[in-house]
Amino acid sequence: MEEIRTYKVGMKLKGRLTQLPDSQKIFGALTYLLGEYTTSENAGSFVADVKERKVFCSLSDMLPEGFLPVPQTWFLDCVDKSDGIAEPKKLYKAIKQRQYMDENKIMQMMDNPQQIENSYPYISVYNSHQIHASLESLQYGLPGLDPEIYSVPECIVEEVRISGGREERSQVTDFCFYLGADKGEKMEQLIQIIKKAQEQERLFFLGARSSQGMNTFVIKDITAVSRISESNAVRYLNLGMLLPDKIDFNKSYLKIFTSERRPFHMPGGWEKDVCGQVVSFIQQGSIIYPLGDPGSAGKCIQSVFDENAILFGNAFMLPMNY
Repeated sequence: MEEIRTYKVGMKLKGRLTQLPDSQKIFGALTYLLGEYTTSENAGSFVADVKERKVFCSLSDMLPEGFLPVPQTWFLDCVDKSDGIAEPKKLYKAIKQRQYMDENKIMQMMDNPQQIENSYPYISVYNSHQIHASLESLQYGLPGLDPEIYSVPECIVEEVRISGGREERSQVTDFCFYLGADKGEKMEQLIQIIKKAQEQERLFFLGARSSQGMNTFVIKDITAVSRISESNAVRYLNLGMLLPDKIDFNKSYLKIFTSERRPFHMPGGWEKDVCGQVVSFIQQGSIIYPLGDPGSAGKCIQSVFDENAILFGNAFMLPMNY
């Protein structure tokens, strides 16, 4: 494998969220971008090369700017193994509230997990709903017509700080994702296209209901992060959706997400009569011990529904040098 470079791509949320985009959705958006700026054949060739490991590309999920996913499984295990904790339920709650903290805070809390409930700032993520009303266009304005009421799921991402002994919350609109890339020609082309999309203020639709102004982002900046690329760590903080290949399961602390994949068609939606493909991923916030080259910790697999598509499993992993 060629030398790996790391980039941080800053993103600005325009509007609201239904969910934080994961690394698979970001990979799909970048592949679409590549096809848009070059050709669909070039994008298809890129996808095939990523699957066959001819090109190395790893991605994180969308993260709040300046924050990393908290390794909650590791912290909960530490609490379970600790003796003499006065209020373990209170500590469990504090850990689960803190989905994201900055890197230095995570390092400090790993040295003293029982102090995590006093750790600020942190990011809290929770689900809500927006209530919408709609009228059929042909019936609009008819007297006595009741509107159709429906709800739209919303993902609220808040930064929680402490001020004067009280918590203050503010909604997050600045995000980022990490990209690991080799120095090959195809990855260099993708990097240049990302920069071009930034210059043109191109909109990225990273989820459902983009027509309603949700899940829409623009690129703020893209910067190289040399200190990550030059690391020789033995354990890593997983930042994306990882399909594990060569990792030490006995040492790693894993959080698993299992989903069922089915074909999707715009007119009819998901095909319910087709037997789905059940896949389990290792989620962000897991601690991974690779077996050898960290670039081989994850893999991509062929979709059983589309010969031109893959399930992207090369999650970006942050070296834990502490």
